[in-house]
Amino acid sequence: MNNIHMLVNSPIITFADIASGKVTLKKPGVSLDVENLSLEKNGVLLEVGLVLFDLADLSSVGRLPMLNLFLDTNDQILSSGHVDPETIKWWRQERIAAAYRWQQNAAERLPYKDAASAISAWVNQLTSALELADHKDIYWVARGEKDYPQLEYWMLQAGFDPICKFNRVQDVRSMTA
Repeated sequence: MNNIHMLVNSPIITFADIASGKVTLKKPGVSLDVENLSLEKNGVLLEVGLVLFDLADLSSVGRLPMLNLFLDTNDQILSSGHVDPETIKWWRQERIAAAYRWQQNAAERLPYKDAASAISAWVNQLTSALELADHKDIYWVARGEKDYPQLEYWMLQAGFDPICKFNRVQDVRSMTA
């Protein structure tokens, strides 16, 4: 976990800026994305990304805190993680550049329990900064309906609470601000 700080961007606006009131988010949103080796709920995760943004100011994307983690696949496989041969084939044919980027970050791959801890800590910093009791006022978005259940599965496997309730995550493809 000592290298977690290297995986968090250096935002222009920090959680401390939000907590102090220096910056106000009118409609805070978090976009979550996972790259995986299967669409099954227990699919092995390659990468998890969380991006904080303000729906009322889309220029905030990239200026606010975000987290991007590359996960070790071995411990997930040993913990009954699913790998789909068709997904492997898809990665090889369609996403060579993304797979190459993931392989290049080999030194930063985290065991899923460490990744879950980092995700939990990031979300806790966010909610503390926004002074929200249970994330009710955060808009959670993901692309499709597989990403959040997979992240929730691995969070629970690691002994952490889910980062939000499933019914709070909206498919970004149908979202209107």
